[in-house]
Parts: sequence; structure tokens; C-alpha cells
Amino acid sequence: MVQKSSNGPFKIQLYIQAQPPLLE
Repeated sequence: MVQKSSNGPFKIQLYIQAQPPLLE
């Protein structure tokens, strides 16, 4: 569900910040 757009990385960063570190 990752769409490549101008604000792609920004939305991804918000998503990661809103979630606990699952890749730890």
C-alpha cells in the first residue's frame, strides 16, 4: 500500500512515527 508520489516519503515517515518500531 505504498504509492510513489511527491509526498511519499513524508507519509511513510508519519506512518513509521505513528507506529512502534516493528523492525527492531
